[in-house]
Amino acid sequence: EVQWFNAIEEKIKESGELIGEHLGAMGFYRTRQVLFNIQERVNDRYYGWDLSAGVLFELTKPFKSQEIGSPQLTIIGNYAYPIDWSLQLNIKAEASTPIDSNFFKQTNISVGTDFIYELSNRINWVTGYRLGLFKEPNVDAQTTHNLSSSFLFYLENQIYYGVTGSFAKIGDNAINLGISMSLQYRLF
Repeated sequence: EVQWFNAIEEKIKESGELIGEHLGAMGFYRTRQVLFNIQERVNDRYYGWDLSAGVLFELTKPFKSQEIGSPQLTIIGNYAYPIDWSLQLNIKAEASTPIDSNFFKQTNISVGTDFIYELSNRINWVTGYRLGLFKEPNVDAQTTHNLSSSFLFYLENQIYYGVTGSFAKIGDNAINLGISMSLQYRLF
């Protein structure tokens, strides 16, 4: 942890945003709040990429009437880039196919991107797009498009208000437009 705070202090110095010689007690306190999600919700910040592959097997389902199904060969890739102090770009791609008689005859592919912009310490704008492709044997592939945009307002460190607009298109079905609002209060 000590190395984190020293590295953060150095980066703030390099940016020219540090007032005085060191972060001080209040700067240390605020850094802890942000790093450890204490009294302030912070969107994920990543840098770099990762790639994973494996076999996914569901052990249980929430309802007994749901079939567990075959294991899935799954490949997942993530890429993230913090553009600057207030901008973050995240990209995720995933592909899977069952390991049974439908191997590569049934596929599920999705690609998505998130763009996070911190307008101020109390307002964040998060927008995302997801493209999905689902193919079953002897059936045409179905595509899905999901676009959402949210404004998150931090009214106090304990109260969050969110407004989200969304657009969804699944196959040949009609376009679904939605708006939602949420209010969250942190008890502890």
